Amino acid sequence: MRANSNRSRRYSGQADKRGISDVLGFTFTFAIILTGVGLISISGFGALDTFVDNQQVTNGDRGMQATASSFDSIQRSGEQYRQVDIVPGSGDIFLNETALTIESDDLNLTTLVEGASEDDAKININALEHRFDDVSVGYESGGVLRTNAADPSYRPSIRCSEEVALVSLVSLSSDETIRESGEFRSDIRLDPQNVPEDSPVNAANQFVSVEANATGTAQVRGDTEDEPVTLNVSETAFSDQWDAYFDTHDDWGWDESNQEATCDSKTAVIRVTQIELSVLEP
Repeated sequence: MRANSNRSRRYSGQADKRGISDVLGFTFTFAIILTGVGLISISGFGALDTFVDNQQVTNGDRGMQATASSFDSIQRSGEQYRQVDIVPGSGDIFLNETALTIESDDLNLTTLVEGASEDDAKININALEHRFDDVSVGYESGGVLRTNAADPSYRPSIRCSEEVALVSLVSLSSDETIRESGEFRSDIRLDPQNVPEDSPVNAANQFVSVEANATGTAQVRGDTEDEPVTLNVSETAFSDQWDAYFDTHDDWGWDESNQEATCDSKTAVIRVTQIELSVLEP
């Protein structure tokens, strides 16, 4: 009887140890699972947020490329009217007041824009921008540029060769108010002088319909063998991107200190197309 009692106590002690070991093992395993889930959740949601932000910028870039193509139909093909739809997502859409200055001693630039002199013309090109938290994508004078990229995703109509300099600029203007529709804010203006503090549209499935009307075209051509054509981009919205563009095109001479690009050619053709923007009511 004593041997059986000792054996029973021994078995009971072993069972208790196994029970405690199982509990500890389960506790450690559960803790590892919870820690892993927590780490994955933190890193996973962070990566997901980054992916969503990057995708919105990419979509904004594609939207601006489509806008640039529509505006090209006006400046190149002579169309009078086009309509584009832009999806703001979580970003802000606005018309930023910008300018590009053309200089040439061999050309008479007075007919290009009001207030221009014979050898100097400041063109208020203005930039249609789509701004997110830390990235801006915009259409500026024929090109689509973004602050985190060097090359334009849509190339502007600006060329330089030994024979001819071709400079085709688009000047945008607008004084229309973005009207309320869904998540649209009625107090946000498409204003060329002020960047809106709040997003005019918050819903990703909303869009802004922009009407583009050609209001005029001015053109100058002539011989430029004695003096080059100079483009000053210091007052543009994407001056750093214009810097990179001209600096990587060997046909243009680039002066980084003054942010000026020059083209030594025999002749030059400079054209400015005026486009007025208005926002259609939903």
